[in-house]
Amino acid sequence: MTETKVLPPGEEQPLDDKLLTELVRKTIYRTLEDLRTLAVPQQLWGVNRVNGDGMDYAEIAAPEYRDLVVWKRVNDIWRSEESTALTDYIWDHCALKTQMTGPDPNKEDWARWTYGQLVHDPLLVALEETIRERLVDHGVVETWTVDPDKLEKAVEDVVALYGKRSQLVTAFCPLGGLKLLSEDSQEIAPDIRLRRWTARDVCLFALRHRYEYLWDDFKAPYVERNIAEINFPIKMGQGVQQKDVEEMVRDRLDLLKWSLLIARDQELPVTEGTCLLKARLDKRMGRFRRDESLHAGDYALDKATLQHCSDLVQRFRSATKAMKKPHDLQQALWHFGRACVGSLPRDVLLESAIGLDSLLVPGGGDSGYRFCLHGAAILSSNIPNGEAQYKALDKIWNLRSRAAHGGRVQDVEKVALESRRKLAQAIRVVVDLILDQKLSRTEGIAKAVEGYVRQKAISQASAGP
Repeated sequence: MTETKVLPPGEEQPLDDKLLTELVRKTIYRTLEDLRTLAVPQQLWGVNRVNGDGMDYAEIAAPEYRDLVVWKRVNDIWRSEESTALTDYIWDHCALKTQMTGPDPNKEDWARWTYGQLVHDPLLVALEETIRERLVDHGVVETWTVDPDKLEKAVEDVVALYGKRSQLVTAFCPLGGLKLLSEDSQEIAPDIRLRRWTARDVCLFALRHRYEYLWDDFKAPYVERNIAEINFPIKMGQGVQQKDVEEMVRDRLDLLKWSLLIARDQELPVTEGTCLLKARLDKRMGRFRRDESLHAGDYALDKATLQHCSDLVQRFRSATKAMKKPHDLQQALWHFGRACVGSLPRDVLLESAIGLDSLLVPGGGDSGYRFCLHGAAILSSNIPNGEAQYKALDKIWNLRSRAAHGGRVQDVEKVALESRRKLAQAIRVVVDLILDQKLSRTEGIAKAVEGYVRQKAISQASAGP
C-alpha cells in the first residue's frame, strides 16, 4: 500500500545562506573524492574546435558521468558525514518540502532526494561543463577533472535556488543585421547585453545546444554571432509559468529592438533568431522562434550608438515607472514588437496602427481625425512639418481601416514600414514628454496626450498670429 506525504513535516524556517553554502560545498567535494577511484565508461562527443579562422569537427572520447555504473556508486556512497549534516540541517528547518509517494515515505527517502538535487546534480553540471571546455580547448579531458570555478558556480546556484528561492532566466537570441565592432560585451541595461561571440563561444555553445537549431536556420548562433544575452531573476513559488517567462524575455527583446531602431534611425528592425532559454544549473527552459524574416536594417554599432540605446532603454523604463497607468505605453511597445516580427506587410501595418491608436486616441473607437491630429501634434515636436505628419498618419489610418475590414490595400509594404517607424517615434516622443512632465502622469497615455494637444492648441491660439 502506498501513501503520499509532504516532507519534512512542520512549519518551514528560513535557512542561513552562509551555512547552507558551506554544507553544500563540503558535501559536493566529499562526493567527488569518493568517486575519483571509479573507472567511468567513455562516450564519443561531437566537438567543433577552433582552427585558425575556421572550425574543425571531430568525435572525441570523454567520460560518461551519467552511466549506470556511476549512479550505482553514488547510491553506495551518498550517505556520508557531510551529507548527513546537510540534510539534517535542512530537515530540522522543515525546508525543501516535497511531496513523496511510496510504501512509507520517511526522512531517509527525503534525504536521498535532497542529496540528488543539491549535490549529485550540481556536481554533474560542473563535471560536464569542464568536459566541454577541455574538449574545445585541448581535445582531451581526464576522468573526474573539474574546474574549481565550475564547482563554485554550482554551489552558488544551489544556494540561490533552494535557499533564496531565486531562479535566474538566461536567454540567448541571435540578431540579424546587428554588427558589433568588437568582441567585447556591451551592456545596454543590467538585464540586456549585446555580445559578438568568438569562434570558441560558438564551439562551446554548439557542444551543448547543437540540437536546438535546424540545419536551415540561417539566424542560428553559428551564422549570426551577434547575440542579445538577457538575464533576469524570478522568484520561485509565485505562480510564474513558462509562458510568463517567455513573455518577459520578449518584452526585453522588443525594448532592445525599439532602442536600436531609434538610435540608428532605420526603417527595418534587426531580425530575431531562435531564442534559447536556460535556468540555473544548466537547466533548459525552452525556446521560441517568432521571426522568419531575413531582411534586416543596417545596425553597425559604435560605442556612441550603444550608449544612445542604453539611454533610450533607461528613459523608457523611467517613464513607465513615473506613470500611474503605464499600460498604454507598454502596450504600444508590445504592438511594436509584433510589428517587427510580422510575416506580412498587412500584419505590420495593422499592429503598428493599433499601437499608435493606443497612444493617441483615448477610449478607442473610430476616430481617424483624433488619430491624425494627436499624432501630428506630438511627432512634430521632434520631427518638423506637422502637415506632412498629419498626411502620413491619415494614409496609415485609411489603409489600416481597409485592411482590417478585408478591403484591397495598395502600397501596403511601403506604408507598413512607415507605420512601424511612426510608432517607434511616437513611443520615443511620449517617453520624452512624460519625463519632461509635459504629460499628465495620473491618466492613461492616450488621455494625457489628448490633454497635451488641447493645451498646446490653446497656447498657440493665445500667442496669436
